[in-house]
Amino acid sequence: MARMRAHSICRLLLSLCVAGLAAGCTTLVPLRYTADSAAPAVTPATPLISVGPFLDSRGPRADADWLGAIRGGYGNRLKTLRTQQPMSQVVQTAYADGLRARGVFAEAEEGRFVLEGTIDKLDCSEYVNLEAHAHVTLRVRDKATGAQLYTWPYRVDETEGGLGAGIFGSVETLRLLAERTLRELVDRSLDDPALRKAVQGAPATTPAAQTP
Repeated sequence: MARMRAHSICRLLLSLCVAGLAAGCTTLVPLRYTADSAAPAVTPATPLISVGPFLDSRGPRADADWLGAIRGGYGNRLKTLRTQQPMSQVVQTAYADGLRARGVFAEAEEGRFVLEGTIDKLDCSEYVNLEAHAHVTLRVRDKATGAQLYTWPYRVDETEGGLGAGIFGSVETLRLLAERTLRELVDRSLDDPALRKAVQGAPATTPAAQTP
């Protein structure tokens, strides 16, 4: 009887260990935009731009704060990365900081144009290689008229070779790759000549008269 009880306890402990490995651990990580000192400056003619909402449309399987995971040999999550704020807020803040770095950011009530968008994909993973992806469709609209002046999908995908580190994989290394990918996305889109032309060449507008 004692042997059977000990065997049952061992099986229970083993099941708990397996469940713990399958669930892994979760780390809340920051994901910020840091301006590159070499980022090109905008011209004085560039009007001020405010930042509107970013819709997170990464799909029903992605939670609002989902970033990625380090996985084991069977694809099971060993270490999960989640952002400290919802991804929609993370991207909105990154674009606001990108505009600040270029000297054209405006608060919501002051900007002539509004930059907003849809997050199509933003995540990272380490299985064999380290990967990070940032796909955002940007839109620029005239605040006064509501007219959409520009829309374009931007995509940045980064891959680094790895050795399938598994449980030894570094959360910080993967986070830095995701952060660098987001920064490249912001820089590439804000410095796109097509986007700048859309706002610099837009005719001056005034709000439509409101009827009492």
